[in-house]
Amino acid sequence: MEYNNQDLQNIMSPENQMARTSFVLAIVAAISTFILPVYLPIFLGCVSFTFARLSMGYGDKMLGKAHSAVWISSATMVLNICILAISIGMIIFVPEYRAQFDQMMLQINGMTLEQMLESINGN
Repeated sequence: MEYNNQDLQNIMSPENQMARTSFVLAIVAAISTFILPVYLPIFLGCVSFTFARLSMGYGDKMLGKAHSAVWISSATMVLNICILAISIGMIIFVPEYRAQFDQMMLQINGMTLEQMLESINGN
């Protein structure tokens, strides 16, 4: 069996390592969407974008893993933004959820959301 040093150099190149790191971070972001939505996936998605861009180096082409990581991170971040928008919309427009949210705010802060907004506005 012939050992090819060029293959080892390609595997260990900084660009390939950054592309692999970007891909792993994108997968972790996608998984964390269902465990801890919004905060962690958006942070990991941004870091994955950064590593994918850095994996290009000075060239014009992105490696396959980095390209996949960009798509996975994009989909993950869009999904998390949709989850956030739907959650805020439900709190604003559905009275049962609004009452439950006000009850939580009252227990945590000692005032409802409307009282807190009035104190911030100075009315």
